[in-house]
Amino acid sequence: MAALREFKLNPEISNKTNEETKLVAGLAVSELAIKEKFNINEGDLVGLWLLPLANDKYFTPEKVLDFIGTGSLVGDVYNYLEDKLSAGDEYEFISQLGSVMGKEERVELYKELDASREAWNELKQTIEK
Repeated sequence: MAALREFKLNPEISNKTNEETKLVAGLAVSELAIKEKFNINEGDLVGLWLLPLANDKYFTPEKVLDFIGTGSLVGDVYNYLEDKLSAGDEYEFISQLGSVMGKEERVELYKELDASREAWNELKQTIEK
């Protein structure tokens, strides 16, 4: 992490790079840092950054870090949002996320996961145009 903090950006290259590319690069670096900090195996958090991208009002950085810190955010976020998980895998993914919550919090989580999936599909359609 220290090397990243000390890394000097080339202003000329930075000015030529669009914001979307910068955002994706930043998210990728953040995901790697989170995996390193919490000693998470490669592949355990596929698409972690997609949750806040799809629903940033609910999946704030603090909430995502809390999920990771409690060990409840494991699984394939991408395939969840794409609705490609088997019924059993989806149940396991959602149950694990809600495992540290009370009943009311779980109800809100389920609602926000549905909203995230819808927002992700809308975002994909926008990108594909």
